Amino acid sequence: MTDTSSTDNYEPTHSWYRDEHDDPNHANWLWEFSDPTGKTRKPVFLRGQVLLWLVRIFAYFIVVSVLLSGTFFPLFLIAPGLKVIEPQVEMGAIVFFGVFGLATIASLISHIRRLNDSRRSPFWAVFVPLPIIAAGVSFALTVSQPMPEFVGGGTPPPVASASPETEDASAANAEGEEVATEAQTSSPPRRLGPPVKMTWDNYVSGAVGGSFWIWLIAGFVVALFSFLFVARGRSDIDKLDSF
Repeated sequence: MTDTSSTDNYEPTHSWYRDEHDDPNHANWLWEFSDPTGKTRKPVFLRGQVLLWLVRIFAYFIVVSVLLSGTFFPLFLIAPGLKVIEPQVEMGAIVFFGVFGLATIASLISHIRRLNDSRRSPFWAVFVPLPIIAAGVSFALTVSQPMPEFVGGGTPPPVASASPETEDASAANAEGEEVATEAQTSSPPRRLGPPVKMTWDNYVSGAVGGSFWIWLIAGFVVALFSFLFVARGRSDIDKLDSF
């Protein structure tokens, strides 16, 4: 039988904290994200994963989006033409993969520590870097393709058919339609708007944006794996209390 009298009232407002190792407020985050040989309890692990997600989301919508578009994300939705700074697309790509890569390394170490604490194989942490790897592959494949010269352009508007009230009007309309058909076959199709010339900055910016959404979708799947499998493992102290 284990004496738990010293931990029953560790923090009354958080009854699931048994000692300081369960309390995220006492966690050494430098070690949590840099030392894969240690152990991490469930509350600290969950707090760390939330922090890493917030860092990546903040970095993309506040820093990367400014470098890619030249304006802040909320302003871009309201006034797409408004520029706060000159876009620096290459720097935006570097910041995106740099910040997300470092956050992935920190998350990987945190997963290993949590698996160590629950006495499970650290091999399960191999799924953690898959989202950023998929994003990097997507970006590399996109920028390695030949850049299109133009993008955009609309489709020809529908041609409304006339309904003549008399036979003479019908014949005149049919003759006019034949002339219009010949003109369409001899000229390129009409567009709703002129095509836009593609630039390298726009091409790289689109590649980074596509990579982000790939990371977000794959990262959501990995987050479910982290919260439903890795975080729910029983710690050493739980296994000792069961005896």
